[in-house]
Amino acid sequence: MKAKLRNAVLCGVSALMLAVVPLATSAITDVDNTVTANAATVNHADIPETQNLAHNKWDWSFDQTGAGKTTYNGDTMRMSEISVNDGPYAMYQTNRMDNFKYSMYANMSLKTSGDLVGVPSTSTEWDYSTFYISFMVTSGSPYAKYANAMTAETYQNPYFSICFERNYLTQRYCADCAEGTNRTIDSSTGTCKTCHGTNFTEDKKMLDLIRLYRNEGCFGGTADDRIDVVEKTWFEGIEDYIGKDFDFDGDVDEKDVQASDVGVNYIDGNYHWFDFEVQDVSGGIKVSFYYDGVLMFEYTQSNTFEMRNGTSKTVRFDQTTGWIGLWTHSSLSPQPSSITDCYVDIKQLGIAPITGSSVGSYYEKCSVPDLPIKDVFYPLEAEYLKGEPVEIKLSDLFTYEGDEEIVYEFVDDSTGAPLGTQRNGYWYWTPVAGDFVSVKVTATVQNGNTANPKKATNYLDFYLSGEDVQQLSAPTITIDKTGGASWSTVSNATGYIYKIGENGTETEATKNSAQLTDGETLYVKATGFGYIDSDWAMATYTAPALDAPKVTLTGRIATWKAVENAENGYAYTINGGEQQTTTATFVRGLKHGETLRVKALGNGTTTRDSAWSAGVTYMASVLPAPTVKIKDGLASWEMDENASGYVYKIGVDGEEKEATTASVTLTHGETIYVKAIGDGEGYLSSNWSAPQTYSEGMLNTPVVTLNGNVVSWEADEEASGYVYKIGVNGKEEEATGLSITLKHGETVKVKAVGEEKEDSYWSEAITYVAPTLDVPTVTLNENVASWTADENASGYVYKIGANGEVKNATGTSVTLKNGETVYVKALGNGETTLDSAWSKAVSYEASALSAPVVQLNGNVASWTADEDASGYVYKIGATGEVKNATGTSVTLKNGETIYVKALGDGETTLDSAWSGGKKYVYVKPGENPENPGENPENPGETPENPDDGNKPSVDPEMEGVYTGSGEKSGCGSIAGAFSGAMTMLVAGLVVALKRRGE
Repeated sequence: MKAKLRNAVLCGVSALMLAVVPLATSAITDVDNTVTANAATVNHADIPETQNLAHNKWDWSFDQTGAGKTTYNGDTMRMSEISVNDGPYAMYQTNRMDNFKYSMYANMSLKTSGDLVGVPSTSTEWDYSTFYISFMVTSGSPYAKYANAMTAETYQNPYFSICFERNYLTQRYCADCAEGTNRTIDSSTGTCKTCHGTNFTEDKKMLDLIRLYRNEGCFGGTADDRIDVVEKTWFEGIEDYIGKDFDFDGDVDEKDVQASDVGVNYIDGNYHWFDFEVQDVSGGIKVSFYYDGVLMFEYTQSNTFEMRNGTSKTVRFDQTTGWIGLWTHSSLSPQPSSITDCYVDIKQLGIAPITGSSVGSYYEKCSVPDLPIKDVFYPLEAEYLKGEPVEIKLSDLFTYEGDEEIVYEFVDDSTGAPLGTQRNGYWYWTPVAGDFVSVKVTATVQNGNTANPKKATNYLDFYLSGEDVQQLSAPTITIDKTGGASWSTVSNATGYIYKIGENGTETEATKNSAQLTDGETLYVKATGFGYIDSDWAMATYTAPALDAPKVTLTGRIATWKAVENAENGYAYTINGGEQQTTTATFVRGLKHGETLRVKALGNGTTTRDSAWSAGVTYMASVLPAPTVKIKDGLASWEMDENASGYVYKIGVDGEEKEATTASVTLTHGETIYVKAIGDGEGYLSSNWSAPQTYSEGMLNTPVVTLNGNVVSWEADEEASGYVYKIGVNGKEEEATGLSITLKHGETVKVKAVGEEKEDSYWSEAITYVAPTLDVPTVTLNENVASWTADENASGYVYKIGANGEVKNATGTSVTLKNGETVYVKALGNGETTLDSAWSKAVSYEASALSAPVVQLNGNVASWTADEDASGYVYKIGATGEVKNATGTSVTLKNGETIYVKALGDGETTLDSAWSGGKKYVYVKPGENPENPGENPENPGETPENPDDGNKPSVDPEMEGVYTGSGEKSGCGSIAGAFSGAMTMLVAGLVVALKRRGE
């Protein structure tokens, strides 16, 4: 839709100076196409928001072709939907200017089909996207399409355009004569025009140009309207083409591109500053263009010049004013910008006047006009049928040219109750009751003023006929484990509306299903012609959690089996620290004391993260204490491959020293202690070794070790024997060998006995502690608790209840009664094994019998016997006396209701619940058993109601008013009915017209 042109308003120009911009120092001449490229810095600060024309649509006139559009999305002016048939235009409509500076901060995402992923270029010569800034537009009014610099006569209005162009084009070469232009091939013969050869090659290159066009056609020249007066070039792989000429489009009137004339890659996905200045000079104008503050070119245009048709033309450019316009164009197929990625985003845009060498303040933005919102008469049908859906487009009820959102409210004018629903720009309502409903519609625009927003009111008066409407039932929603939601078909429904989330967009369903992700709530309601929409049904999808990994530890490596559907891998923490992720099923290199926990990661859509695994803690192994031996004053020990070194000390409080070898030389009376050193991660340091003392003339002290309950030591060739004692005050006894067998709790010391040398010192005391048996694992099969025998157990004991009597078990099972809890303990022999702890409690709860199903055969109530029941009781009436049944039947009297219960034995079976009540009612021959006493000759007639229930009862006072089939009407005639209806209709119209007039 074309934007309406506003009155051209000359915005105020501040007299304050923003910045002084130094101009290029190159000489300016009066010769056409004079170009210089001396670098100069443009000093520009960000444009103040009050002067940023890119954020204010009211300074611009807009137009477009096809889907092309110019929009404002927060902080950006975007020109998008650019294609071969779609292009947006914008014209600065609030001022005409001659000497000016134009500053723009923009991202030119100009894409061609060669840029698009999966879209190969089929172009031979034309595959391009362009953005024009046209200036000195000389039309009589700022019509947006006048920014177009193409050849159509209607649009020949801009004197000049700066064009930013991206091309994906083909360059042809003749391999025989090295010609390299698109005009090399003779289209009629397919041969080279120069040498008539047929040996051609092609290169496709991405080429970006910045061009300055002069539109000769707009000031009375030939039909051709553009002359390429200067250009800067950049393209991929340009280093391979330095010095070559290119003519990609074959237009003899445009400059050839020369690869040495290198410019910049301005289409790189980033924002850049684009500045140009237009100033009067002696006998013409000068155009200076800057890219990111660097002067790219200057062009001087004289007032008198030779035209391409050979004639001279004089145009007083130094006296010409005009508007500035923007225009985009492309050869892309019509596609949304979301597909082509072709658009121009402008964050800042400012225009300032130039006087001499000074640049004035940027022009101020025009203020937003006070735009009214007005109601529009909406024609309604003469009559609507109750239950017939009404659909009205919201924009047909009011007019408003602003950008603010309009909020609509529809209520019953008489009750204030909300009516209908809104979705996708329409109001939907199904009239359900009454003869006349006036709908009050209020449209509200905040317009930045929440205290006093703009409002307008419209009225829709509906005259209704037909029966009042019933409401549809709500659908029943089911959701599977993958989030697939479906709902039941509702009787009389013709469609369904659904939304995801309470505030989601209401959408008409094309099928009775929807896909949910974890945590989403689906709302569905049924709709149907002639029925009120159902209430919303709702259901929330909670994705199933993945199984938690089961982590095992082997050395310092934690491993787990892959969890099904853990497509995003796993997360783990060490000692509760920062969460890390992995796709592997192991973590290496745990250190001593580190605890690892792992969870499987869901996709957040159909699966949720698992719970954290149980923690596994790596505890480094403690190195064994060295076994120190002394011979001839040399204390030595065997090296442990896992030890990183050794330390020793002389005397219990001696200084710790590092051992450089696995031996230390002692002097008489010295006692040595040795410790193996671990790395602190895989192994921990050992305890100190048993003390060994060197005494000249004494035997070495035996080094005793414990394996199970056997203490042993190595033989000393200088010893004649050994003695030992059990306990601190035990008797010395001679050892018959090099080992002693201990019982639980016994502590032994050993001494070597000599002949040529004195006896040794007593060895280190060592105590045997027997292992405790494993706790029995008790399982329950019906009422029998059992466990697996342990070959090391001498027997078992059990107790019923935590404080029950301890009894010997005769085997490996115990029979329980209802409610009993058993605990079991394995017994050790007291010497090599100790009793286990008590097992976990295992309880038996007997199951209840099924309630009997009572059947009536005449006045005899009976039920099927249950082989597990010990008997039955019954009662007559819900609160009757409980009696024992002698069998499986009871004879009833008329009107009695029986309830039956099966009895359990109280140990393996429990009593059932009471059966459902069964009532015996005597029915006389010929009576209806469903309604005793009814007259079978006239169903519905009973002694209490002698009239036939099928006959309508008519009040004599209402005769002539109640109208059934064939009855007369109280209105008297069809004419009377019509007259009454017309009276109501006219009265309603008078009310409606009077309201509209108000």
